[in-house]
Formats: sequence, structure tokens, C-alpha cells
Amino acid sequence: MTAVRVLYRYVWHLACCVLLCGAVVWSPASAAAECIETPRLIVCDLTQGALSQERFAALAQGTAAALQQVLDFWSADDGTARFGKIRVEFAPPRRGYYATEFHMQRSPAGRLRVIRVWGAVQAPQELVHKLTVAIFPTADKLVRNMMGGAMEARLGNRQSFPGCGYAAASWVLALRDAGAYVPLHELGSGHEAWGMAVGSQGWLYATDRRRQHATYAEAVAFGEFLLDSHGKEALARFYQLAQRRGERPWQEVYGQPLAALEQRWLARMEEERATRAAELRAVSALWSADADTCPAQRPGD
Repeated sequence: MTAVRVLYRYVWHLACCVLLCGAVVWSPASAAAECIETPRLIVCDLTQGALSQERFAALAQGTAAALQQVLDFWSADDGTARFGKIRVEFAPPRRGYYATEFHMQRSPAGRLRVIRVWGAVQAPQELVHKLTVAIFPTADKLVRNMMGGAMEARLGNRQSFPGCGYAAASWVLALRDAGAYVPLHELGSGHEAWGMAVGSQGWLYATDRRRQHATYAEAVAFGEFLLDSHGKEALARFYQLAQRRGERPWQEVYGQPLAALEQRWLARMEEERATRAAELRAVSALWSADADTCPAQRPGD
């Protein structure tokens, strides 16, 4: 894929961009954002010089390749006809943390898909997760995390939150042992049930890091279970019906209510407990330490 690099002074909305097509043009990061445009993406460096040109180019290439993997897995449309290209912004770590967020933003050109990647000198966190959400945008946080988190585990950075180098299912077993498991019916569409809230500048922050970790790990592990046991077509249909109806169609798609699916999933994990013994000991120790359970989120660059 040939990338057309574009230079423009950064503003929040893509409608104000001035594209310089053709020649490769670089600008000082302190004066303007450096951007690379592909057929599906506009990838911008907002780190003000923290990334070398080579690192930024590699990130743009890797992001395009990851998006292609997501599209191929789901046999999905890229959504550019409806929303335009996905804007991916690489920024410095936020308060020392590596993370990635997705937003639907309004502009004179319409609704735009924007992914902000906090931290990119080392491997980004949750990028594949948020690329998946950009292809399947939804207000339902459980659906986002089931689909996006499962894709991160399969195709992305294994050190990403909430697995943090371990299988999400092992975290769930540790949560059950610690009495910290959150029943799936408590995981609503909003952020509060997930131990999170929206800050004054519109970005998410954790109000309860342990609940955040527990709920995210559960959603990812449950999404993986649904993919493994029922296939990607069923999960894609679940997403489509939920979008149209505004409710989760567990019975229609999976033939069981959520409670029954949850019990099947938990029983499956208990059957795997012996094979996960070593990893379970490791994640249980991390959880019991009550410290940062995902070191890759704070690499210190």
C-alpha cells in the first residue's frame, strides 16, 4: 500500500485539514502535526518530536496492517463511505500511562472516527482493540470490549490491558478465587459500572482501577468464549441486532439468556483450571499485590 504523506497544522476537526498530495513532506513536530494518509487512515504524530520519522512511519504502516487484519477477520467493510477515514493520533503517554481511546466526533464534515493512542515510543496499548471498535462502533461498552478485546488478544499486543501478558480467562479465574468477580449482568453500556468516568476534557479515567481491570478482563474472556464456541458470524450478528434494537439479543443469537451463557462460560474455564495453573498463580499474585497489574501501561518513556 502506497502512503501519501500530508502536512497540515493540527486542528481538532478533519474538515480543516489542507492535504498536500504527491510529494513526501515533513514538518517540525513543534510547528504542526506530521500525518500520513492511506486509503483508510489519517495517522498523525502529536508527540512533538518524541517519535523519530522512522518510528512514526513504522507505526503508520503497522496500524494499516492491523486494520487490514481486523477487516479480513470479520470480512467487514471499512466504513469510509459512511464516516470517512479513521484518524489515528499518536500522543505522549497520559499521566505516565500507555492507553488508547476511541471517540466518535462531530465536525462540519459529519461524524468522524478518532483513535487517540497515548504512548508509542514502545508498543502501543489496545490499538487493535480500538481499530475493531472503529469498524464496529457502538454505545454499548460490553459489546465494544467483547469484540475489541478479543481482537487485541488474537491479533494485537499481548501485553495490552487487561491481559497484561496473560490470558483474560486466567484473570477471571483469579478474580473468582479472590471474590472479586463481577456478574456480567452488572456490566451496562455506561462507564460507571466499569469503574470509569469521563473527565472534564472528554477523556476517560479510572475511578476504581481494580473494578476496571476486573470488568475488562471478564468482557474480553467472555468475548473469546463466544467466538470460540459460536463463531465470528454469530458475534457479528449480535452486534448488528443490538445496534438496530438498542438491546442485547442473547436469546435470539445464542439460544440462551445471558445467565445461562455465563454459567457455560464459567464452567468451561473451571475445566481449564489445571492447564492454567502456572499462569493463574502469577495473575493471582499480581491481583493480591494491589499494585499496577499491567506494567506495560507504565513503561517509563
